[in-house]
Amino acid sequence: MAEFKAKELELQGFENKLFDMRLQGHISQSDFDKQLARIRSNREDLADQLETLQKGLTSAVMETAQTVLELATSAKSLWKAGSPEERRNFLDKLLSNPILDGANVRFTLKKPFAVLVQMTENVEWCAEGDLNPQTLSGASPSS
Repeated sequence: MAEFKAKELELQGFENKLFDMRLQGHISQSDFDKQLARIRSNREDLADQLETLQKGLTSAVMETAQTVLELATSAKSLWKAGSPEERRNFLDKLLSNPILDGANVRFTLKKPFAVLVQMTENVEWCAEGDLNPQTLSGASPSS
């Protein structure tokens, strides 16, 4: 994306120089119009490419977030149902830097899972409470 933005700035610079050249009478109006159309076409192509890239990134981020949340919500059942090899693979997905310290293992949760743990420990992230509070019977509290 940085390359796209640098190219955008470069094209903006070309356009500015083109205007200066026209104002100074160094190029004809027809040459100016042709070059301006070319520069603007390049800028539109660049904007389209950047938009496509951003959509792809947004989609990838959403897919990753969904996968992380699914894994986090089903972690307990996956752990209980897993074979020793599956449990080891599961830990590889969740943990980084595991260190054996005598009989204990110290570890760091990988970033997305550490954020989820912090969210559950910090009640302020959902300070407004449930947006759709329900009683056990399914009726709203006001009824």
